[in-house]
Amino acid sequence: MDDREKLQKFIAQVYAWLDASYAASFRASAESGSPWPPIRAHHQLQELATAAWREYERDHPLADLQRRIAQLPQETLVSHGLYGTQLEYKLATVDFAANRAARAMPGWLRKLLELIDNLLESILKALGADNALKEIKDAMLASLPDE
Repeated sequence: MDDREKLQKFIAQVYAWLDASYAASFRASAESGSPWPPIRAHHQLQELATAAWREYERDHPLADLQRRIAQLPQETLVSHGLYGTQLEYKLATVDFAANRAARAMPGWLRKLLELIDNLLESILKALGADNALKEIKDAMLASLPDE
């Protein structure tokens, strides 16, 4: 799998995770197809959170983002650290944090969000894309318990 394919897979995982997190009927991550532990929006925010995610999905289809990733020049991947061993390391840290968060280890859910955020931000900057995806992910912070 080349670097662009790895980035496309990561973005697909972000979409699957957000879908599982914002789905109106919350399911266990194993049932949802989410690669990472979903975070349920606070019950007071759930309806609005679900509607916001559905609106985002409608207006920003995953296929469009993946098509743009496929067209990224190599020099752009290099300038944003989205290639080779650097990319493998960043993806491995997300998986590492997800494994610990799935076992409910204290603090790892927040670390997982931060690691996803860091990589997502690099990808969006490389694409020259807006931050709408990052912001809808960041809204989950309101539902995390204080640690």
